[in-house]
Amino acid sequence: MKKTLTTFFLLAVLVTGCTAIREIGERKSLPRKIFVGAEKVGCANNERNNICYQVKEKITDEWSLYKGEIMGFQYEPGYIYELMVSEDTNARSHGDAPDVQWVLMERINKVPVQMEASENGWLDIEWTLTQFGKPDTLISALGDDYPTVIFRKDGMITGFSGCNRFNGNYSVAGDQLRVSNLGAAKGMCPSFDGMLEQEQTVFYVFQQAGRFDLAEDRLSIFSAGEDQILIFGKKQP
Repeated sequence: MKKTLTTFFLLAVLVTGCTAIREIGERKSLPRKIFVGAEKVGCANNERNNICYQVKEKITDEWSLYKGEIMGFQYEPGYIYELMVSEDTNARSHGDAPDVQWVLMERINKVPVQMEASENGWLDIEWTLTQFGKPDTLISALGDDYPTVIFRKDGMITGFSGCNRFNGNYSVAGDQLRVSNLGAAKGMCPSFDGMLEQEQTVFYVFQQAGRFDLAEDRLSIFSAGEDQILIFGKKQP
């Protein structure tokens, strides 16, 4: 009797274990959102001609290298992509390729980037806010640390609102500016009169960006309806 019970117990454990293993093996990964950079870069990856994607999961993250392929994804350099992907754990990998490959589920966004500096050299320069508000009633920048912005050559925008750090993506077509994926920290504004209004205007203009204008050492950015404007000057060394 004891032998029969022991045998039954072992069989039950084996069946349960096999079921659990089968369920884990069949489990599909949840979708995940990633960003893909505007250009591939060199890396130690013999499977992909020593070229890797630049990827990140949050717009605020730094770029990291991905040695695998994104199945179903048609890549074109010069654009930052926002994708929804899933993981294919059954994909066979060898050499330098990762064990898990990504499969494209949806292309959420495709944003062109400014790859080269203009003749005015306005990229990769820190600009400091000097005035903001309605075009006919401009207010001088407030606070001990004025808002700043940098338009990077890789299509990223980074800056300081006077209260919080922010970043996102941007693209330029002629004199039209578009900012997307804008994200910011959520700290409290200093207790200066008008500081919160200043931060709100900075975010409003970037989120609703329309025309921009460069004149010597001045950069003016208008909201789409041109009801608000930010005027920056080149930060002095």
